[in-house]
Amino acid sequence: MFDHLTDIGNGLLAIGTSPELEKNTLLREKVIDFVNAVGVHVQTAYADVHSVLSEVAYISASNATEADIRGLQKKLADSFIRDPIARLGTVCHQLDVLAQSFSTDIQPHLGVVKDREHLDWLFWVLTNSRHNFMVGVTTAIKSVVGLLDGCDGPDGLREARVRARSAQEELRNGLDKVNKARFQLVGSLPEGTNSLLSVESIADKVLRASPWFTGAFYLATSVVLLTALTIVASNVSAVALPIVVGAAFAGLVLVGVLQLRNDNKLSEHGFLTLVDLALRRVLLPISRKR
Repeated sequence: MFDHLTDIGNGLLAIGTSPELEKNTLLREKVIDFVNAVGVHVQTAYADVHSVLSEVAYISASNATEADIRGLQKKLADSFIRDPIARLGTVCHQLDVLAQSFSTDIQPHLGVVKDREHLDWLFWVLTNSRHNFMVGVTTAIKSVVGLLDGCDGPDGLREARVRARSAQEELRNGLDKVNKARFQLVGSLPEGTNSLLSVESIADKVLRASPWFTGAFYLATSVVLLTALTIVASNVSAVALPIVVGAAFAGLVLVGVLQLRNDNKLSEHGFLTLVDLALRRVLLPISRKR
């Protein structure tokens, strides 16, 4: 069910065999951020299913009522619909972003590594995380739901408990492999120890700095903006056209400003200054000409 977690762990360990990590400080920093971010998001992906499996695994078989059993069944069913599945989808998107970052910024610079095929598997698993993670979650949940559905007494509930514990143990072992690989790799690097104390902020840092994550949103915004302004331009007089062109320019400047601010490459003062440039110094002269 969760073999892909083993592939992730093996891939992280393979990264650690690169001799380039000792010589290349920038590469080392990118690897630390990447590995910590993967660890955080993998844990997040399985938080819901791990919690609900625990409820089934440790329910009292002798004291559970029919209502308790049906309640657990509903929780299991709900664990892969609505909010949990939305969270899983978000995490899988973030893992795909990390895979693209790994492919362009890390893997080409690792040089000779042991078990290079594990790097290819790591990229494949992260890129296809939605499928891999959903298969794992669905298989684990449905196997327990099926037993609860046919549960006709304490014996049937005990069987469901055993199945839930087995799935939970397999999931825990897979997560442990990812965590151990992360701690082993990051902890062995000079800058790694401190980073383990703030993994959530590092995960956010990797995603914010990636054009695959932030750039996609702002690119879509630009396309929508230009499309809207083109439609407007075709329906206004030639006198008003300079205002439309100025508005398009101002909008594109704002998109760039927001990108820089999002990447923490622009101070608050610089952000406000560029907004002023876009809105006041571009649009105001045009409107005065009218």
